[in-house]
Amino acid sequence: DENLSLAKQANDKIVTKALDIVKELGVSANTVKTDHLNIEPIYKGNRSHATGFEGYRVTSSIVIESNDVSLVNQLLTSLLEAGVNRVTNINYSSNDYRSHRDKAMLLALDAAKEKAQAMAEHLGLRIGSPVSINEGGTSNFRPSPLNSMQRESAIGDWANGPVAPGELSISASVTVVFELVE
Repeated sequence: DENLSLAKQANDKIVTKALDIVKELGVSANTVKTDHLNIEPIYKGNRSHATGFEGYRVTSSIVIESNDVSLVNQLLTSLLEAGVNRVTNINYSSNDYRSHRDKAMLLALDAAKEKAQAMAEHLGLRIGSPVSINEGGTSNFRPSPLNSMQRESAIGDWANGPVAPGELSISASVTVVFELVE
């Protein structure tokens, strides 16, 4: 819209509808937040050869967290029908991520010790105390079948389909240097 105030009002109307939908579906208000508001001028032509002012684009980003995977389809469908025109970064994660990550690290330490013992035995040695221990980091894989869906294709093609978040894979790696003992 050429009028910034009207462009912002149109955006605010969609955001208000979106927030109302989230509330109606029972998502806790403390797990919903406005992530950013972006206001940018739009020019005719391309950046290097702009031929004139076209209007303003006003966008908002809302972050919604829910523990109820069964809400995803209904939430997406309702939001898209209300005028939301972009959905990105749908992630599935665990509420117990820290606990699982710590278990993965301990398993990695056990594996490092077992491998070191096997290698040392093969050489006719034993392992002694650890000289250094470095955590190589942890990672997780969150299946994201919905990344960057555009509204036009999403409503007909996906929004009413099943959700299969799959399993969350958490891994850890460690590097342990042991003393070798004869």
